Amino acid sequence: MVNVRGTSPRFRNSTALKFHPKKLSPHTIAFYIIILFGFSVFLVFFFARNVLEDEHQPHFTVDSQFHQITDELWEAPGNYSLHQCVQPSSKYKGFSLKPGSLVSISPASLDRCRNQEIQFTIGSGHEWSIDEATLNSALLKGLVEVFDRLEEGKVKEDSTLTSLVRQMHKNRQGAPRKREGAPLGIKGRARSRMEESFYENPYPEYGKVMMEYIGATGVPVKFDSVPVEEGIDFHFLLSFAIDADSLGNPQNGTFAPYWASTLTPASVAKVKSRHPNVKVLASLSGWSLGDKVLRWYDPKDTHLWISNAFSSLQSIVDTYHLDGIDIDYENFPRHNSTFAYCIGELITYLKNQSVISTATIAPYYLTVKPYIELYNGYGNVIDYANHQFYTDKISTPQGYLEDFKLRIEQFNESKLLPAYEVNGRGIQGDAFFEALNLLESNGLEVNGVMIFSADASQPNGFYYEKKSQEFLLNSTSV
Repeated sequence: MVNVRGTSPRFRNSTALKFHPKKLSPHTIAFYIIILFGFSVFLVFFFARNVLEDEHQPHFTVDSQFHQITDELWEAPGNYSLHQCVQPSSKYKGFSLKPGSLVSISPASLDRCRNQEIQFTIGSGHEWSIDEATLNSALLKGLVEVFDRLEEGKVKEDSTLTSLVRQMHKNRQGAPRKREGAPLGIKGRARSRMEESFYENPYPEYGKVMMEYIGATGVPVKFDSVPVEEGIDFHFLLSFAIDADSLGNPQNGTFAPYWASTLTPASVAKVKSRHPNVKVLASLSGWSLGDKVLRWYDPKDTHLWISNAFSSLQSIVDTYHLDGIDIDYENFPRHNSTFAYCIGELITYLKNQSVISTATIAPYYLTVKPYIELYNGYGNVIDYANHQFYTDKISTPQGYLEDFKLRIEQFNESKLLPAYEVNGRGIQGDAFFEALNLLESNGLEVNGVMIFSADASQPNGFYYEKKSQEFLLNSTSV
């Protein structure tokens, strides 16, 4: 028998009929409608935001391209988990960023009123003020050179030009980036010590740096006697701050100043006031205190040593108006195990707490190993490596070149400085300057010079300081 629908009663009563779709309840329908509505709102918001961002993208024209350097050079966007890692400091007191009208940069504006304040825009809604003290800075010279090339047709007015100016500014001020935190599980003061320090002005203001040890021998030398050229970052390294008593007995990280008594806090303040390009650092340890040879000792409690060192150095920095420290430990136990950790954490902690802005190291051929360990672990907070090349028994320019290449493999080339000892060991006389020229002619960076020391240079009228600064001012390396 066949029913009117064309199916048998057996099939009509089978389980196939149980799979007919059920009617949706009003609650279920409402739920699906809400989901679809929410997704639609999300799509509208997403595409609307992209349209708005596209409208604000830079459109480089002759008149507007100079204005497209963004604010991120000064304040990092919080939604990218970046910290504001560049702080205007006293070193940049000639610069002020403040809201103002957009003014394009041109060679004419750079040449206009050179004895007065010049303003031009480097970012959206910001003006960069440049006073007379900064007119000769490496950055301004670079900008002038860029616009000279623009007038000569060697550079086109397009996004490439803006990118170039932006990169120059980043190189001078330091770009925003994510700050590395302490390892998981580290808390309290230990966490603060182990966080990556902020970079403050990682590049020298004037492009080159002159390092001069002073006050190590007890000779009554004064800052005012040392010639300081404008256009170079000049770092005096006070020699020395030592974590030992007057007999040379270790004091577990409690440092005290032992440099010449003529180098007073007032004299430091005076030389920094007269020369805005001067920084003054405390060099730690040195070879000996009187007849007592100083050695790094492995402290039993590394955290206590770091804490004592931080407190005592903070006091010295505040008293003497200092900018940083130089690490010059020159003797180590056979099985040293704490130097890199203690010194690296100390520098990191001092920078994190804004006690210092600059840190340098001074290895020599017998101490390279512990300093390499320090540099490999904490190179991000070490600004320069003042390797004591004069201890390497090199007496010729060619030998100096080969030695420099060797040390580049151990320390970053841009942070490694050639060194000279006045009336001392290693290469002597004008052969040193021949070596510097040879380094440059072989394509190596010469970003500064370290001299030991002002004490020995005083009788010869600071000949090597004058000539070193002359070389750096005329240097072709960038």
